[in-house]
Amino acid sequence: MGHDDGKETVTLVNTGIDAVSLDGWFLVDKMRNRFGIKDVTLAPGMATTILLPRHSVQLSNKGGEIRLVDRAGSTTHLVTYSKAQAERQGETIIF
Repeated sequence: MGHDDGKETVTLVNTGIDAVSLDGWFLVDKMRNRFGIKDVTLAPGMATTILLPRHSVQLSNKGGEIRLVDRAGSTTHLVTYSKAQAERQGETIIF
């Protein structure tokens, strides 16, 4: 609720069996705002939490979507969330 620019996070988890370099990948929101990921490699089973800076990708309080896009521009994962989920401030939503 309210002003939360620069306070939102996205946690990425590698559920595969191989390490994955996310260097050069992007997070993209419904309005096509992009945030570039740099210097992140996830070992199998590991996670990283990315703080979304102001004026980049935003998680709308009205619901929306966020995509993980690889270096080639292909969407590797897409998640959506509802307004009801967004209203639960501070709660982690697992997709």
